[in-house]
Amino acid sequence: MRKSVFQKVLTAGYTLPSLIHPSAIIAPSVSLGNSTVIMPLCVINANATIGTGTIINTASIIEHDCKVGEFVHISPNVALGGSVQIENLTHIGIGSCIIQNIHVGENSVIGAGSTVIHAIPSNVTAVGNPARAITLIDKKDN
Repeated sequence: MRKSVFQKVLTAGYTLPSLIHPSAIIAPSVSLGNSTVIMPLCVINANATIGTGTIINTASIIEHDCKVGEFVHISPNVALGGSVQIENLTHIGIGSCIIQNIHVGENSVIGAGSTVIHAIPSNVTAVGNPARAITLIDKKDN
């Protein structure tokens, strides 16, 4: 949904700025895509890449060398270990933790409070500790 609204705004000739709360700590080597939103108390460490239209919510930690795709939603109090890759259109639920070097596929959902210790494929909902895929997702409008 956010992606389609974003495209309509661009098509109408407007731009959407990035919004970064002053209490966020962002390493100088971080690459931020256009129209990102970074909420209070976030920490984004060295060499991380954040895609266009992504939301990093309150008090989340994105460690070194993470790659977060476009139109991803990182909920409050999420922790991504080093070198985690989150593909486009994925939602990481509140309080989730993803250990280092894990890949989460496109268009997936990680449920609230989940601990991800294995790769998560695209188009699934994964929940639990450790997180396991429970359903395939059929999102019609991203």
